Amino acid sequence: MTQSVSEISRVKNLNKIQMGEFEVETWYFSPYPIEYSYIDTLYICEMCLGYFPSAFVLRRHRVKCTLVHPPGNEIYRHEDISFFEIDGRRQKTYCRNLSLLSKCFLDHKTVYFDVDPFLYYVMTRR
Repeated sequence: MTQSVSEISRVKNLNKIQMGEFEVETWYFSPYPIEYSYIDTLYICEMCLGYFPSAFVLRRHRVKCTLVHPPGNEIYRHEDISFFEIDGRRQKTYCRNLSLLSKCFLDHKTVYFDVDPFLYYVMTRR
């Protein structure tokens, strides 16, 4: 039995992601750039959701990262929980990074880069 090209390209390409103090096993394929594929752990910035091949590169990035919360408008706050509404048209990079991250856990997500027509909602804990 032979597999189609689309089936082969959808093989899970990341084992784990590290985000802050949390290391999580991924469930599904996500179309991160090829240079980040097939590494054991992908390191993700908690603030901008940028992705990096090593903890060292992430630490260097964090020194320069200016975000202290998701971009967009805080639409709800209660005690230590906040919700942000993020416009895909205005915050393309953040929303693309969010889509790539979410694809690691959602098998049927199809939109990764065309984020313009969408509003995204992100919950954070302070």
